[in-house]
Amino acid sequence: SIARQEALAAAANHDAQSFARSSARALDIAHVEPVADDPAIYASPAYVAAEVALGLMMFREAGKALDLLREHHGSWPAGQLRDFAVASARMLRATIMVGGYHAGVELIPDTLVTYLSAPSDRARRELRYCRRLVRDRARATNSLPLQTLRTRIEPPR
Repeated sequence: SIARQEALAAAANHDAQSFARSSARALDIAHVEPVADDPAIYASPAYVAAEVALGLMMFREAGKALDLLREHHGSWPAGQLRDFAVASARMLRATIMVGGYHAGVELIPDTLVTYLSAPSDRARRELRYCRRLVRDRARATNSLPLQTLRTRIEPPR
């Protein structure tokens, strides 16, 4: 968990080298079986991957973030629905960032259902980033997938 926090701190400080080192260590540690009194029991491999993906997107490495999110998308623990909703919204954002507009349209229904079943400020913020990204890209390119994304990403209530 400390390695994950160090990775996010490095990303916030725009320190790519420290981010790469800390995120690799965090992903390795996440695969170790937690001990009985571990205070970071929530830091499953999927959770750590979603946090590392956030840092990757901060460094404009959306393709790597998307690969990491896809790898762990089906392995979330049942008790982490809010975190899964955040990861789903991040996967949508990474998909849009790499220009996967058709795939983004396909992700929206499940992403919104997941968010609505376990709303959180973090997931809402990710969806806001998605809306802003789609809006900005739709100004430059008027394609049907972008227009469809723009109409389907509604502000969560």
